[in-house]
Amino acid sequence: MSLQEYRRKRNFRRTTEPTRSRASKGGPIFVVQEHHASHLHYDFRLEAFGTLKSWAVPKGPSTAPGDKRLAVEVEDHPISYASFHGRIPEGEYGAGVVKIWDKGVWVPPPHLKEMLAKGHLEFELKGKKLKGRWMLVRTKKGAAKPQWLLIKRSDVPAPTRTARERKKTAGEKAAFPTVAETSPQLAQLTETVPPGADWIFETKFDGYRTLVHKRNGRSLKFFTRSGLDWSARYAQLEGAFRKLKAKNFVIDGEIVSEDEKGRSSFSLLQESLESGAKTGLKFQAFDLLYLDGRDLRGEPLEVRKQILKDLLREAPAGKLRFSEHVRGQGEDALRAACRAGLEGIIAKDRGARYRAGRSDLWRKIKCTNRQEVVIGGFTDPRGSRAGLGALLVGVREAGALKYAGKVGTGFDDRLLRDLRARLESIGAPESPFKGGAPPRGAHWVKPRMVAEVEFTEWTRDGHMRHPVFVGLREDKSATEVVHERPVAAKERKKKRGAVPPAAAGFRITHPERVVYPADNFTKLDVANYYKSVAPWLLPHIADRPLALVRCPARAAAQCFFQKHVDIERMNELRETMIRDQKTVSTDSADGLLQLAQWGVLELHAWQNHNDSPERPDQFIIDLDPDEGVAFARVKETAFRMRALLRELDLESFVKVTGGKGLHVHVPIRPDYSWDQIKNFAKSLGQQLAEEHPGEYTTKMSKEGRKGKIFIDYLRNGFGATAVAPYSLRSKEHATVAVPVTWEELKAMRRLKVFSPKETLKRLASMKKEVWPGYFQRRQEIALLKTPSRRPRSSRSGAGR
Repeated sequence: MSLQEYRRKRNFRRTTEPTRSRASKGGPIFVVQEHHASHLHYDFRLEAFGTLKSWAVPKGPSTAPGDKRLAVEVEDHPISYASFHGRIPEGEYGAGVVKIWDKGVWVPPPHLKEMLAKGHLEFELKGKKLKGRWMLVRTKKGAAKPQWLLIKRSDVPAPTRTARERKKTAGEKAAFPTVAETSPQLAQLTETVPPGADWIFETKFDGYRTLVHKRNGRSLKFFTRSGLDWSARYAQLEGAFRKLKAKNFVIDGEIVSEDEKGRSSFSLLQESLESGAKTGLKFQAFDLLYLDGRDLRGEPLEVRKQILKDLLREAPAGKLRFSEHVRGQGEDALRAACRAGLEGIIAKDRGARYRAGRSDLWRKIKCTNRQEVVIGGFTDPRGSRAGLGALLVGVREAGALKYAGKVGTGFDDRLLRDLRARLESIGAPESPFKGGAPPRGAHWVKPRMVAEVEFTEWTRDGHMRHPVFVGLREDKSATEVVHERPVAAKERKKKRGAVPPAAAGFRITHPERVVYPADNFTKLDVANYYKSVAPWLLPHIADRPLALVRCPARAAAQCFFQKHVDIERMNELRETMIRDQKTVSTDSADGLLQLAQWGVLELHAWQNHNDSPERPDQFIIDLDPDEGVAFARVKETAFRMRALLRELDLESFVKVTGGKGLHVHVPIRPDYSWDQIKNFAKSLGQQLAEEHPGEYTTKMSKEGRKGKIFIDYLRNGFGATAVAPYSLRSKEHATVAVPVTWEELKAMRRLKVFSPKETLKRLASMKKEVWPGYFQRRQEIALLKTPSRRPRSSRSGAGR
């Protein structure tokens, strides 16, 4: 089961139950919740595969060995549900009081997935009330809700191997490996985060990759990824490794220096190494290849990491650290890394063996663009600048060094002089670059030195835009440096009908078809955008009727609105009859992918939810300027509308539409009719038009709109729609309708238009909500009389 069923059953505008799943800390957890719904029962939940596997136990677990209790399997719950307690409102699914009865950790069996499929699960619980060995046995599989028996086996914990026993039995007996035999495993650059609980996610450190070899209890060596012996440079860490009791090991990790916020910094690392400082270096250990006579590379990653963690318990605090990870929840991990100002994350297949070289078993997803480059020349300084003007750099493509641009920032005077001296020592008579057009008057050098730069994007001619020098990469050979491109999308395009990374079993046909020719943005790019933006987009459209803009060929050509779809071919879509209209909605990321496969670019939402068809819960004022109207006037109008709404005790929110206008959103209680809200929105526009004659109109006719801003209130009638936040637009360029803060709008000198890439970067780096409290606000309109409400249908039920 997935969390889709859990979300479908709940109205998160009314219940405080958690909407997202977050990995627990400290191992798989279990929880038993006492649930006073239509009748008392107990919910038994086990953390597995990124969710809480859940059973409703009517009589509760028995603590007497041999006792059997009926356990009805129900939908998966978010892991964060383990801490939920309180009252679920009347009229909502499972209405009643929830209390935490017991909680702790559990010890799952090997091959958990196979055991669940077979319907026979033996495990250990470590709670306050429930301890010892337990069993879940399925008795009825074909029922709507499969039935199991929860059986207490024994108070004696299941026998487990100690850390020492695990060290002795894991892996195969083997001689100590040579440096050449321990080439490091490398990660492929990808744009998307792999989904599911089969992946673990670690911080991407900004340092020097290093393998540490300790042999026969005496020899201790530090090797770079290319096999260079840098033991002398890392001498300050030797003592920490010698305190580990194992006599033989090969540990994989990263040498780092940290800033005042605890973030690894490559520039600080270089400063520390160049100054010969005796402190400041730390080692982040993330893998173990060999330990005391056993080659561990054939073991699953999680086994290797657990043995490594046990080994590092002996290490002194500070210098030698275990690289922690989270299982599943990669999107959350990436957002957290970007908010913290880190370089990105590394995704690793938790069940995979250690494999030297680059493969997609390890994947790196970055918050910022970085690239290793080969220095091929430099220019002279100008003005008061010392040393050199800019570095001329390139990357290898098809065996040749291609010019990639000038790097002129990121240096201090001392570094500029040092670089000039080092580059002059490897001078060359002619350019090492093939292709491109490096500047005249350059000084050429032999392509031996490697630097790392940070930049905003690649231009169409293969140059880096706004590159900034980060540091020299002395641990890497110039022959290793290639243009590093995200490989996932490229690999999927090779095969027709390839599967986007988050839609197992779902096909995107013709993924290579260019939908936005002006941006070379493909159908697969559309699907990947909607998959990535789903956590922010879905709250705005889930369970709302939608109108869809389809562009079967390409954007801005032969596009059309469509409200009806064949849901038999799209099982992630839901069909609802509202009056005489057949509407469609979705509340899942896979539903967005199915729409993308169908050629949908824009998503337009009604102002109501499906369970309240006659009562809108938001209204939207569209500020649509005539051609030639300055953006400053549009911005001023938005603030005038905000002030008018505040006079009526209504808080509002604003978004740029991806076009030329702005939308002002106002969330309200679902207490008013369509006609009331439409007429109220119209009156707001008419009041501004009366206060500022000649500037505004509320009439659609083009003749009356010349030089004016059309205050469009018509998006608030029955069946009317507005483009959803984070939807793409079907224009010449790929643009997005993006919520912004009023402070951001105030600072805009010209209308900001967001591309999909800019939108995702913005979301990944956000430290707080753009529209705080939007979904919780249920504002009353004092000027309107509340109609008598229809009774809400009961959603209460047991077996949550």
